[in-house]
Amino acid sequence: MRRSCRRNLQGTPAPMRNRCLPDGVGARAGAAGAVALLTAAYVLSYVDRTIVGLLVGPIKADLVLTDTQFSLLGGLAFALFYSILGIPLAWVADRGDRRRLITVGIALWSVMTILCGLVPSFGWFFVARVGVGIGEAALSPSAYSLIAELYPAERVGRALAIYGSGVYLGIGLSFLAGGALVDALGGDWRTMFAIVGAPGLLLAALVAWRLPEARRGPAAVPQAPAPLAPHLKRDWRFLALHFAGFSMLTLAFNGYLAWLAEFLLRAFRWAKTDSGLAIGGIVLVAGIAGMLAGGAASDRLRARGDARGALTAALGGAVLLVPVPLILTTTGSAALSLAAFAPLVFLSAFCFGPAVVSLQLATPPPLRARVSAIYLLVVNLTGIGFGGTAVALVSDRLLADEGRLGQAMAVVGATALLLAVPLLAAARRLMPKENA
Repeated sequence: MRRSCRRNLQGTPAPMRNRCLPDGVGARAGAAGAVALLTAAYVLSYVDRTIVGLLVGPIKADLVLTDTQFSLLGGLAFALFYSILGIPLAWVADRGDRRRLITVGIALWSVMTILCGLVPSFGWFFVARVGVGIGEAALSPSAYSLIAELYPAERVGRALAIYGSGVYLGIGLSFLAGGALVDALGGDWRTMFAIVGAPGLLLAALVAWRLPEARRGPAAVPQAPAPLAPHLKRDWRFLALHFAGFSMLTLAFNGYLAWLAEFLLRAFRWAKTDSGLAIGGIVLVAGIAGMLAGGAASDRLRARGDARGALTAALGGAVLLVPVPLILTTTGSAALSLAAFAPLVFLSAFCFGPAVVSLQLATPPPLRARVSAIYLLVVNLTGIGFGGTAVALVSDRLLADEGRLGQAMAVVGATALLLAVPLLAAARRLMPKENA
């Protein structure tokens, strides 16, 4: 099949050839296949990073940990290196072979997940979780950049939403299948990590074989990356407000996600199988629906003339989220708590899709992977790194009562969402018009 970029490949090293997508129907099929593979990788990454939330009791008992120590394994150990190393890896993605980078990342996080089940102590567990974070840091900046180049601006919202739905599919599968597996294995958390880590090695091989690469410009050869500093200097106010607003949304969401299963156990004596099925089902359905709805709303508002439609949609979702923490873990009823969890997941997902869309559309293509990595650095250090830990600190230090975990979750969630709304409103006003 003729490839439209073949005329630009003269002198290109052999490994770089045959990676440009064909024109017409083939291009659309190649783009859809790329999104499918990247989404599958995102699903597995979230299974690997969130399965630890179902293993609180067995891991704490075996390694003799406090709530705060455990929260560091699920949060900071992963998020710190995931976020920081995302920036140099994004530099590689903007300049070089994104397919190879993603392949290595998948293989690394899968191996380190398996090694989590072999650790003898908190310190070694922390190191293994750091390794998971390093591997996963290679995925999203490369994926955002690749998808934004495979689809036109009027369709990129839906494409990124499909990729983003991998978060909720991964979390949902983690809780649905993970809860049953935890009970079936009798709390054998070490075997659990081997089971969830192994499929990633197979996916890494498939990605290396089938993931296409997009054309980046007039020549399909690696070039020196465009300078990042002028863009950051020009748009720093918008970027700071955007990152801060979505960090607060992420903190609220991850605080609930990290501790809801444990809250149901402590407050209502729910077995992990029951809570896993309930939480997983809600995340799977409400999360995917919210992500797709948010992406569609962004595209629709943009088509109607709102150049800042992605942030308009996100701001609306954030406003609707504000009252949810006031009832989610304070009702005294497990059924009501889970009923309130559904809109929390839907509206959070509704906001997270437009977060990525707005950032891609406001950023020049040669800078997208690096700007995305900075976004992930801020959002993940705040949300993933501190979301669960913030709840644990309020529970351990402020309330000094493990039985008041629900109140700690409410305090953290409500505070974060009240901060998110004005930050996102200000970011919307400052979104660069020339890139919107």
